[in-house]
Amino acid sequence: MPAPSLAITYWSRRTGVRWWSQFDRGELREDLQRIAGIGPNAVRFCLTWEDVQPAPRKVNTALLRLFERALDVAGESGLGVIATLFPAAIGGALFVPRWVANPDLLNDVMRLGAVPPEAYIPQPTVVYEGVYRASRARELFRDTAAIEAMQYQIGEVVGYFGSHPAVRYWQLGEGLERVHRPAADDAVAAWFATMVETARAAHHSAQLLGVTSAPGLLQRGGPRPDQLAQICDLAGIALDAPLPLPEFRLHSPDAIEFFYTLASALAGTPLAALGLGVPTAPDGRAMLVADTGYGEPLTTALVSGQQQAEFLGRSLERLRGLGAPLVVLADYSDYPPSLWRDPPLDQGVRARTVGLMDASGREKADSVAALERWSATTPASAAQLKNLDAERYWHDPAQECARLWRAWIMER
Repeated sequence: MPAPSLAITYWSRRTGVRWWSQFDRGELREDLQRIAGIGPNAVRFCLTWEDVQPAPRKVNTALLRLFERALDVAGESGLGVIATLFPAAIGGALFVPRWVANPDLLNDVMRLGAVPPEAYIPQPTVVYEGVYRASRARELFRDTAAIEAMQYQIGEVVGYFGSHPAVRYWQLGEGLERVHRPAADDAVAAWFATMVETARAAHHSAQLLGVTSAPGLLQRGGPRPDQLAQICDLAGIALDAPLPLPEFRLHSPDAIEFFYTLASALAGTPLAALGLGVPTAPDGRAMLVADTGYGEPLTTALVSGQQQAEFLGRSLERLRGLGAPLVVLADYSDYPPSLWRDPPLDQGVRARTVGLMDASGREKADSVAALERWSATTPASAAQLKNLDAERYWHDPAQECARLWRAWIMER
């Protein structure tokens, strides 16, 4: 099954992350027909974990009926679908169910006879039930109860919808390594192997996408691009948060190219690129603003409409030239200020205006026009990076990444 070349993450402009609870089929049909008309041939739907799986052994059948309608509308619009399961990382915040954030320790004692020591270590703040909350989530890649629950969701969702003609890929998680940093070097690879096996058992022809991130490139536990490329049908890199390197800015095509080239070189094959985008300033005047990404303070560039178009055009051209089989743009639409009061938009400035439509539903004309360049560039060979030794890199990822970045920018 060929990979779609250009996709876009879809949330309703009207509802944001509450899309599934306020689903409107007519609105979706209008939006997807519009997307199909501006260039992308696929959309990414995130099945928010809390909404789909309110308890470890329970799925929300009403939501899955809505998901089926969404798949039908996408197919009718000529679009393929990338469906993301367990999308913890959304808009710069971490979204997980209550039972993941604060599992039942008494049940663990009854079941295991002991509670893992890491259960007492506070983890990054997460969102559930619409509120930021303290988390004691254990490592999702090793915790037996969490793994069994995720296998249950895969069995139910992939098993039922695996044969739907609109589905192109099932993305297995995003940002789980941010919820709890993997402690064992081989835990993430083992988790992906288990989930791929579970998905294939649910539907033999399921195509699986595994994605790493900035933390995944900087910690030995991963997710490591080389392991994802070996285990999954397609591996990808999330470009929604910057590497913590001097002068590294997500609004720079040079930084995006380094990010992508490093991950692809480690994988030994071109990767999918997810979350590509740069936010526009609501008044059109470029500026730097204080922002928050996954609980960490950062500086975000808000750009003009023309600058956003130039960024997309140059980045898409470079990614195409590097052989990227799939690029997923960050978001379809900006969001109105009425949604900025709630997570993730209350803290995540970037996520507010990174779309191709403004908050009133008007196209950002320059950016939409820039998408036409995507198919005009001839793909090249796999990405290369000078002086990269994979064994040396994974011995000390953070140090090696910084060294490679310094060499990269010196050549620019």
